[in-house]
Amino acid sequence: MGKKNWIYRLFFLAFPSVLILSYSFTAMDPSLMPRFTILCFSSVIIGIISIFLLKKTDWNISWAFIKSKAFFPFWIFLATALLSLFVAVNRVEAYWIISRDFFLFSLMLVLPAIFNFFKSWKTDFLKGFVIAIWLAMLIGFFQLNQEIKLHGAEILDLYQLKSSFSHRNLWAGFLVLSLPFLVQSIYLRSRFWTLFSALVLVVSLFWIYFLESRSAWIALLVFALSYFGILGIQKTKFRLSSLFNKVSASIVFLTFGLGFVVFYYSAEDNLQSQELAFNLELKSETEKTFTVEERVLMWKGSGLMIQDNGLLGVGMGNWKIQFPKYGSDIWRARQGLVQFQRPHNDFLWVLSEQGIVGLMAFLFMFFSIIFMGLKNTENSILSNAERRFNRLLIAGIIAFLAISFFSFPRERIAHQWILIISFSIIGFYYFKFSNIKIKNLKIYQLIPLAFCVLGLMGFTIGLQRWKGEIYTKSLLSYKSANQWWQMSEVSEKIEDYSFYDLDPSSVPISFYKGLAKLNMGQEEEALQLFLEAESKHPNMIHVINNIASVYQLKKDFDHAIIYYQKALKISPKYQDGILNLSSAYFNSNQVMKAYDLLLSRQSSFPKNDERYSAYVLFLLNIVQENIADSIKEEELKNALLELNDEWLLQIHQKVQLDSIKVEQRMIMDAIYGMEVIQSKISTKQADEYRNLYLNNFSKDLK
Repeated sequence: MGKKNWIYRLFFLAFPSVLILSYSFTAMDPSLMPRFTILCFSSVIIGIISIFLLKKTDWNISWAFIKSKAFFPFWIFLATALLSLFVAVNRVEAYWIISRDFFLFSLMLVLPAIFNFFKSWKTDFLKGFVIAIWLAMLIGFFQLNQEIKLHGAEILDLYQLKSSFSHRNLWAGFLVLSLPFLVQSIYLRSRFWTLFSALVLVVSLFWIYFLESRSAWIALLVFALSYFGILGIQKTKFRLSSLFNKVSASIVFLTFGLGFVVFYYSAEDNLQSQELAFNLELKSETEKTFTVEERVLMWKGSGLMIQDNGLLGVGMGNWKIQFPKYGSDIWRARQGLVQFQRPHNDFLWVLSEQGIVGLMAFLFMFFSIIFMGLKNTENSILSNAERRFNRLLIAGIIAFLAISFFSFPRERIAHQWILIISFSIIGFYYFKFSNIKIKNLKIYQLIPLAFCVLGLMGFTIGLQRWKGEIYTKSLLSYKSANQWWQMSEVSEKIEDYSFYDLDPSSVPISFYKGLAKLNMGQEEEALQLFLEAESKHPNMIHVINNIASVYQLKKDFDHAIIYYQKALKISPKYQDGILNLSSAYFNSNQVMKAYDLLLSRQSSFPKNDERYSAYVLFLLNIVQENIADSIKEEELKNALLELNDEWLLQIHQKVQLDSIKVEQRMIMDAIYGMEVIQSKISTKQADEYRNLYLNNFSKDLK
């Protein structure tokens, strides 16, 4: 190995730790953008070095990969991603995801050439990877020690044990995906590394068990069954790759295609804001967190979105923008407490954003790589260690698919990186003996050049979004402190970032600035900013509610009513929207419409909700006074006015139960419910009053 190879050696030894330990306490998502930015930056450096160090013969492997049929699904997947731009409501969100996928696929093509040039890549990478996993687990042990000191071992909060990841489930899933490399590292030709790798492997299995991540447990089981299943079948001399031929691929394609056609065309005409069956019994505050039942409802809401948009999808990065129209009946989404960012199922995610063709391409990417891996395990030219490594990688890829069914590894950079590494290694072994050569002496330089360009684009986008998240944390701090001028100033700084207009919780940045302007008394500017926010996220109920509220402040009740109605169309149980729309009806002299709205949406409020009761009482008092003004008989008028607030709330309940008009129920209670009336008029006179004021009660109350 020449002296010039020290750069690659340093890269393979150090980069796994750099990437896995990348964490920013200043960003809203502490790992996503920092890792993407660092990955892109590091890859650009390596790409530039590779342009000068690698020979044309090294790039033959990458060229063979590009020209192969195995890469065809990757091209289709990228094509559907680009096509989704035409249907995306927010293209900025689509840009960063598309740039990420283009960059990762280019990384997958460049790595085999580097592997071919740098012969000790596997040894150095495995050593670096084991060190990175060990360091991440040390962080986990530190967090565990801190939790025990604070709360004791008996009431341990596992959600605080996440190492350098954003969530314990993500860490547990990553440990499962690391198993192929940890197991392979045991076979390194060094007693120290064998023992150290075995130790790291055992401790990893402990953490996978201890973190209690069900998706990780399932993935671990899938990993073991896949590896030993492949090994056992191949011991019988059966060639598993024969199952992955064109015929079986066609059958899978037709089955998925026909299944989707039946699913898509069986949908009703309008699936938006459908009531989702919700039977979660909330017994304590802790049960209001994310649950299995809630995840199933997210899948159901995603299914409704797919049935509405499944041919082309809703656009990359736009699931979170469209989902409120379909999943607003989920408990935490009803009041906008949570803006769901993903369906916790990567297959549904791809299908909803890129359509059926995108999903088919996504599945066949894995299909192609698994086929190549199986061919590698059956290739006698490869050593036993190399064939074993391919079996481990196949099992890891299948485990990735298992995690994808319950989580979102497609979003997380560390998970994607480890998948791309697996793809690259399998591709390297498969095309190592390919006869495909680059005929044009100059074309091989385009591969690392394109890689550097894509990496530079990804770095630019990632850096902007990372900085944007840092500023957004400041925005939230100023918002909680009611420091509106500072909030407005920070919002203006974020406006310079072209690739960041929604924060990680899907709130438009212009909404924050509009909120600041509104609280500073600048209603017109606030309205324009809220309208801008609506164009970036048209289904966020808080944005729509604030637009309506500004219109109401401006006495433009017609527009206010339109926007409040839009908010309730998205989330029919949105309590603020219900109360605000009722207020808008009242302010536009539609008292009975305001009351009828509250009456029809009573189930959206908890029993004895004070805000709801206050609105109801206010309107009933107005109705009470209007009816009294229309009555000439003093005794009946006085009886009606003597109905107190408690009595009026009882009338409200009776009106809902008996489906009778509130005006009729008020007069009935005034006639029959007050002793003063019963003592002064006969039953016959009471019936005459009732017939007069109930059966012929048609006056339009104001």
